[in-house]
Amino acid sequence: VYEASNKKWIQKFGPKKGQEEYAFKLSKNFSENLPPKISQVKKFDIMSGFNDLKQVSVWKVDCDTLATFKAAKSVLKGVQYESNLPPFLRFFHEKHIGPASPLKFSKIKEVSIPCDENGEETYYVDAFYECHYTNVEACDATIPLLVASYDLEMCPAGDSNQFPVSSKDPIIQIGVSYRRSTDMITPTARTVFVLGEVADSGDETVEFVSCENETDMLLQFAEEIRTRNPDILCGYNIFGFDDAYIEGRVTRLGIFDEFELARKKTDAWGDKKFETKKTELAAGKFDLRYLTIRGRLGVDLLLNMRREHNLLIGERSAEFIKIQVGAALPDLDNPPADIEIRGRDLMTGIPKEIKVTYSEIAYALDKSISKIEEAIMRALEMSPPELSADIYENGIYLTGGGALLHGLDKRLAIKTKLPIHVADDPLRAVVRGTGEILKNIEKYRAVIIQ
Repeated sequence: VYEASNKKWIQKFGPKKGQEEYAFKLSKNFSENLPPKISQVKKFDIMSGFNDLKQVSVWKVDCDTLATFKAAKSVLKGVQYESNLPPFLRFFHEKHIGPASPLKFSKIKEVSIPCDENGEETYYVDAFYECHYTNVEACDATIPLLVASYDLEMCPAGDSNQFPVSSKDPIIQIGVSYRRSTDMITPTARTVFVLGEVADSGDETVEFVSCENETDMLLQFAEEIRTRNPDILCGYNIFGFDDAYIEGRVTRLGIFDEFELARKKTDAWGDKKFETKKTELAAGKFDLRYLTIRGRLGVDLLLNMRREHNLLIGERSAEFIKIQVGAALPDLDNPPADIEIRGRDLMTGIPKEIKVTYSEIAYALDKSISKIEEAIMRALEMSPPELSADIYENGIYLTGGGALLHGLDKRLAIKTKLPIHVADDPLRAVVRGTGEILKNIEKYRAVIIQ
């Protein structure tokens, strides 16, 4: 390997003319590639179907340079795997299989679901199959995967303006929204776990679950995930905050072993329930703490957007995007044109320009608009009969800058089943109305709340 990684030159001049010598000895433009460090180590025989964690002996070849690595690949014979890349992951690369993508099996046989020493099944699955890894292929079929998006609400002790801390501040609400990957806008089900008693919302698409305490809420949340069995678990900044917060709370409450979201029991093969990964972007270094949900795909939407566009933009640019292509629905009769936005590439630090579509923004705003919908439904429930009759007859008028969001009136009309109107000049409608009341204070005194 050393010979193959270091070039040799035939000397054309001097007393050693015609003799070979290493290039790094004759020129400062070349550096010596040191020989690799070779040792025999034990590795899990993953390619043999785990084999009860049986270990086999392999040769570990540590190379300091890329030249040495390439030389080792060409010189050494036998089955080779790149260092730091597990054979199971290499298998996915070689078969062109992506995460959470369809697979095609052949020559399979159904077997019993593995059990632990207590006779309890170690996988939360309906069936268990075996086949040789050479009979696994990628498949072009479109499978509507079930996607669960979750979010936490905390209650900071004392000052409500403080940032919540998992060591002392409880989780008071967990919201979960389920969608199919073929239609990421329309929820198939929504569940909200709440501490204490909760009134019926009247919305048939949302199920509110009353929980006695935080322990009950976290365990019911885990039970629902295992029962509904989503293929993908996602959320916004869950790797940067939510998952670590859940870990802190289940540890604090003493339910770490009982809390399980994976399709495979975490302790079955010595896996960890939570893992930490360090990542570095142009914006800085980050520690990601996330759930190791074996059998499901975990997606952090914040990291996904960073990878999608790798663009850092300012508040003015974000507001410009919202105004120009902000949308409440992914399909509009008269969609706004795509816009080009400039920012700093998080990978290179160099300014770049990308094109943004209204459908992307509609998906990004979906969660915020859902909260607006819920607030409107609560306001309608609390409205006195006289006001409800007036709303039914005249509808709802949208004011403010948010009223200009493309498709918001149509989406709210679908949700409330009421006429929705956008006020004339919505940006100034409230100010002009306030001025009108101040000019005629006695006329409007009956509708003023003191």
